[in-house]
Amino acid sequence: MTDDNRPTTRPPPVALNHWTSASLIAMGASTGGPPCIREIIDMLRPDQSPPVVVTQHMSDQFILGFAEWLGSNVEMPVLVARSGMPLDPGQVYIAPGDQHLEVTDSGTLKVVSTSPVHYQRPAVDVMFQSVARSYGSRAVGVLLTGMGSDGAEGLRAMRESGALTIAQDEASCLVYGMPAAACRLNAAQLSVNPHHIGRLLRRIKFSRTQPPGQRER
Repeated sequence: MTDDNRPTTRPPPVALNHWTSASLIAMGASTGGPPCIREIIDMLRPDQSPPVVVTQHMSDQFILGFAEWLGSNVEMPVLVARSGMPLDPGQVYIAPGDQHLEVTDSGTLKVVSTSPVHYQRPAVDVMFQSVARSYGSRAVGVLLTGMGSDGAEGLRAMRESGALTIAQDEASCLVYGMPAAACRLNAAQLSVNPHHIGRLLRRIKFSRTQPPGQRER
């Protein structure tokens, strides 16, 4: 362990042979997140990928520009989320500024203005917790670079619900805060760089059913 109690080893290897399908990919990030998000999503196939929901810590005035920038750099359509939007495969949905993003078990988005979590709105934990409740083992959670601990508890909830959970590794993080917090909680089954995250997600195809060998909790 380091002086700040960060783990010095990666999570143990996990068998991924059954992870060939999922119904949703959920991704959270803060400082240094946009280029990592772009690298990962750029590797996905629009005609095969599950829908992707993204919470990026960012001020309200920059969210639309971020969504437009991301959409111009990846093949998948990128939208700023609104309540009631259906989660369609092959599309990316960005949490709006100063509002939390949730998903529902009916396959739609919900935008809420409840209190900040970890001083953040939108907060990754709010999104991940809703994914754990609504999608369980049919989801994949990805926690990327950022300061603080937002997303760690939510990623653990996703893992406990049967989801595949991934944290960005220390070497590739601009700020190894949020992924480190997730690893301390044993929330991440894998800790790898964005390129390897993209390669893994690229093999996962959209499915409305849960991955073989997994069960809802």
